[in-house]
Order: sequence, then structure tokens, then C-alpha cells
Amino acid sequence: FVEANLNEMQKYFYNNPDQAERFVSTNKQYLSIALRPKKLLNMSSVVPEIKKIAAQYLDGYEIHYAGQPYIGGETPELIKTDISTLMGIGILIMILVLFFNFRSLFAVFIIILTIVCSLLSMLGFMGWMRFLTGTEYFDFTMMNTSMPIILLTIANSDGVHIVSRFFREFRRIGDKKEALTITMNALTQPIFLTSITTSAAFITMIFSPLDYMIGYAFGIAFGVMWALFLSCTMIPSLIMLKNWSVSSRAISKESIIEKLTIKISSLVFNNPKKVLISSLFIVFISLIGIWFVSVEVNIMKFFKPGSVIRDSTEFVDDNFTGTMNLSIKLETEITDFNGEANYKNYEQLYELKRFLEKNEKINSTISLVDVLNQSYKIYMDLDSTVKIPNGNELDGVYDLLRNSNSAEIQDDLQSLIGEPLLICCNVEECDELCDNEDVYQYFENIDKVLLTALINTISTAEIQELVTSTEQYVEQNINLEGDNTKVEISGLSVFINEFVNIILQSSILSILLSILLILIIAWIFFRSFKWGILSIVPLASAVVLNFGLMGLTGIHLNHMTALLSAVIIGVGVDFSIHYISDYRRNLIQKVSMDKINKKTSTDVGYPILLDVGSNMGFIALFASVLIPINHMGGLM
Repeated sequence: FVEANLNEMQKYFYNNPDQAERFVSTNKQYLSIALRPKKLLNMSSVVPEIKKIAAQYLDGYEIHYAGQPYIGGETPELIKTDISTLMGIGILIMILVLFFNFRSLFAVFIIILTIVCSLLSMLGFMGWMRFLTGTEYFDFTMMNTSMPIILLTIANSDGVHIVSRFFREFRRIGDKKEALTITMNALTQPIFLTSITTSAAFITMIFSPLDYMIGYAFGIAFGVMWALFLSCTMIPSLIMLKNWSVSSRAISKESIIEKLTIKISSLVFNNPKKVLISSLFIVFISLIGIWFVSVEVNIMKFFKPGSVIRDSTEFVDDNFTGTMNLSIKLETEITDFNGEANYKNYEQLYELKRFLEKNEKINSTISLVDVLNQSYKIYMDLDSTVKIPNGNELDGVYDLLRNSNSAEIQDDLQSLIGEPLLICCNVEECDELCDNEDVYQYFENIDKVLLTALINTISTAEIQELVTSTEQYVEQNINLEGDNTKVEISGLSVFINEFVNIILQSSILSILLSILLILIIAWIFFRSFKWGILSIVPLASAVVLNFGLMGLTGIHLNHMTALLSAVIIGVGVDFSIHYISDYRRNLIQKVSMDKINKKTSTDVGYPILLDVGSNMGFIALFASVLIPINHMGGLM
């Protein structure tokens, strides 16, 4: 049975080479099956079912899957695996760095406990919000992959500041309760302020055109505020429960980073102009790199070579007509005119098809023109498909389609015209179903036609060029006969093309709103515009540095690396606020101007550097299967 059917298929494709190129691989070893999912389907549940059916009926065959629905179905499981790997690596790195400096398992334990509790609270919050609101904003998508690592590093900051400050005060005073009291008096306000500003930076993501960023923003903001609550309650409580010894190695001896802090501080204080000019030079060079930042939002480019999704897609691209598409919908009364008007519309569609197929990026096109040409081939008993020469011949093709068994062509027409077919039978079979006059209605009232171009996976820049050239051709050459005619270009290619502008607007808006909010909050808390400005200078420098490096190193901007703006500001604001807060506190206590910088740096510089060192947990992002996440880890 299978052999007989394969022989029939082989014969059909031999006689119809234009059809064969869509369904048979170039080496004649593979056949393709294209599925068009219905709207509003959850592909994560559909794709496994399709794979199960394929495995059942195609046992022993080599099978490859590709396309956007497949990616949508496979990504959730991929993300789960990715998250567990990233979290394991990130926490391990953080534990090693913290233990190497604190030299106390208990100190590391209370910081990690705070991080884990904050992370679980964030995930629980997203789950409850998904349940209570019923929206998809709080689903865990590909963009959410970075959330645990981001919260891990932010929540780590508060614990590091409290524990390191307590160790320093306990070493100086020798009384546990008094040392903890001094620590919390000094740090409660800056920790509260850094948490507020960090949450505010992430909340600005709600203005992003991407709906899923709403869940991302509120999820991270909740996790940060919960980390604030735990840092000011749980960590002091656990510190009080522990019997600390002043003579212990963890308390009595300075760590390597503490010693490094003193050396860096001396270097800065002794050479302030040189340090400032050098820093400004680095920022200036980075600023130049911003002009070279390119945008890449084609999700297929996000996966590393060797991953299942990337390999399957490249296989289909190499052997078939590609997994991307460019669709053009033309609205007009296609068949309600006389032969001459019908033919003019047909001819424009035919020339549009030829224009697209001349583009080297387009493998093939599918449209009503193909059905008409195939029918003309049968009508005239020709060996190959050719252009219909005139309106009379086109009318003959329409008559052929009207009187054919439409059940055989219904699926093809259904996917190429806008209105559903009214019948699926020929004239003799319709006596009991409808009047003979109604038999022709399904083909007489076509008012929408879809032309789809099939494309290999190409870059965003190539997509932009393709869409622009197509729009220009349509504007200059398509002038359909009839009233209320309209041409719309859509498909995955157009979505990617428009997504570029969304990403750029979203990034710029997020940066400006975040910095403005932090400026206002710092201004209010410090009651000084001067301190507010000073708090955002390091943030602005860091933003310029990161996006400049992206341009200079060829790292693309996309909806994942665009998160850098909020992440940089959210994480980096801690450093400037802690320094400014402690500096102002020393001013109030009338510390002499000769000693104030050194004292501030001694009290705050160490936890800041330790925070930076332990934040090397971001390096865990290198283990992700997603290339933008790797880039994000390196830039952070």
C-alpha cells in the first residue's frame, strides 16, 4: 500500500515539477508536510501531540521539525532546562566568591537563604498573578529566562552590605548587639532607597510595546522588594542567633577584597584628575560604538549552532523552501468583472509573483495564480505551467474550476482566498443541497487573495531590505480593478521588520524613564538635586559603556539584550546610592574633609567590590542555549 502510494506521488511530482519543489527536497530524499495551526492555540501542548503522532506513523523515518509554531512548542521545555542549569551555576559561583571572602559558612548561608526565598517569592507571585488575573503577561517565556539570575544578583547586594558592615563594626566594637544596631542604622535607609529605585527602573518596562514585559517588570519588582523585607528582618535575626567570636578568622582578619579596596581608594584619592579623565575617555570611546549597534530580532538566530531547533530549521532551509514567509493580501472583486477586468487583476498578481521569485532570498511563492495556472495547464493539456495569455482563456479556467469537483481543490483555494467556500461538490451532486445557481457563488464572490512567499532564515537587515523593496513594487505597480481595493503586506518577515522599531523605542524609553525616576527619588530622599544628579552619573556611564561595547564587538540589540538598560540601572544604582548615603552620613557627623573619602570608601567600598565580585554569577548566562543570553552575561 505504501509503495503504491509512493509511486503515485513520484509520478505526480515528476509531471508537476513546480509542485515538487515545494514538497520534495532538493536531493529527492525527503518529503515535507506543512501544518497550519488554528488561532489561539497553545503550541506547547500541540507540538508534543504532533510529534507523538509523527513518531507513531513515521516509525523508522528520519524526521525534522521547523517553523514558528514548532519553536513556540519546544521553547518552554528548553527554558525549564536552561533555568535549572543557569541557577545552579550562578549560585555555585556566588557561594564560592562569598565564602572565599567572608570565610564563614553561616554568613554565606544567610545571604543565599535570602536570595532563594526572594526567588521563590517572585515565582510564586507570578504564579498567583497568572491565576488571579487570567492574563498571559505572567507566563514564563523565553524573555523571562534571565529573571532568576537578575534577582539573584540584586538580592545578593543587600545581604553582602549588611554582613560585611556587621563584621567590620563587630571587629571594631566587640559587642554583637551594638555592632548590629550600628549596621542597621547605617544601612536601612540606603537599602530601602536602592530597592525602591531598582523596582522603579524595572517598572518602567510596563511602557514597553511588548505585553510580556509587564509580567517581567512586576515580577522582578516584587522580588526586589521582598529581598528588602528579608534583608531588614531575617538577616539581622539570624545574625543575632549566632554566637560570633571576635578572634575568629572571619572577623579578625581582613579579606583580600578589603585589602584591595584600600589600595584602589588610595589610587583614586591620590590621582583624582587622572582617574576622572581616563574614565571619561573610556565612556567617550564607548559612545562612538553606539552608532554601530545593529538590531537582530529573528528568533531563529538566537539559538546556538548544534541545538535541535537551529539544526532542524537549517535542514529545512537547505532542503526545502524555507521556514519564514512574506504574505501579501490583496482585497478586490477578483471575479466579479468581465473577462478583460478579471485578466488585468490576474496579470498584476502574476507579475507580482514573478517579481518576488526573482529575489534570491525567496525560494517559492504560493497564490491563487498558481491554482489558475495549474488549471490552465489541465484545460489546455499542456506539459508545463505557463501564463494564461488572455481574458477569454482565463474565463475558460474559471468555468473549469466552477464545474470541477471542488472537494479536490477546496483546501488549496481555502488557504489562498479570504472567504470560505460555500460548497464542496459539483453540479450533479448539489441538487439536494442547494439551487444550481448557488453552486457558482463560492467562486463568483472571491474578494480577497493571499500571496505567500517562502523564505529561508535570513537576518533582520535582509528582511528589512526585502520588505522595503516589496512595498515599493506594490506601491508603483499594483493598481487593481474594482472599488475599495487594498493591499496589505504581512507575515513573519513584516513582523520582524516592525519589531525592530519596537525594540529601539522600548530601549530608549526604558533608559530615559529609569534614569529620570531614579533622579527624582534620590532628589527627594537626599533633599538635594546635586546628590540626585551624582547618583545617576555612574548609571548613565554604565549604559553608554554597555551599548557602546555592543556596537564595537558586533553584539546585536534584540528584545533580550534590550533588557540590559533596566538591569544595568537596577543593579548599578545600589553602588552610587550606598556611597552617597554613607558620605552624607559622615558629613552630618562632621568627619573632617581630609578623612571623609577614605572613611566612606573603607565602610562602603568593600561591600561594593564584594557585591561586584559575587555578581559574577552573571557569568552563568554563558551556559544558556540562547545566544542573546550569553551576550547579556558577558556585558553584565
